[in-house]
Amino acid sequence: MNYEAFRIFCPDIVEKNKQMLEHEFYIYWIYNKFYIPGMAAYPNRSFSHEYIIYGYDDQTGVFKTAGHFADVWYRRFDVTYEDYHRGVASGEKTQLRGYAILRK
Repeated sequence: MNYEAFRIFCPDIVEKNKQMLEHEFYIYWIYNKFYIPGMAAYPNRSFSHEYIIYGYDDQTGVFKTAGHFADVWYRRFDVTYEDYHRGVASGEKTQLRGYAILRK
């Protein structure tokens, strides 16, 4: 699916992810770490990498995620909805491969 088709299918990726989480799915996808504070690539270079979203917190406005952090260890961390959206939208053509939902 190309980016334009995906945006028609899913105009608000933050809300779509929250819906999937509410229905007991995890989200596995790729975002650009250039836009995610705490990542080694932030804000130095464009670098897309896999991660999993396993929850969210509307009070603090974050997704609960896990992936490789700046110290290269795989661990849990929070990503604000705004940073997440920028990290996903930046890779328009490459980010769509591998969007997967996994049953909890």
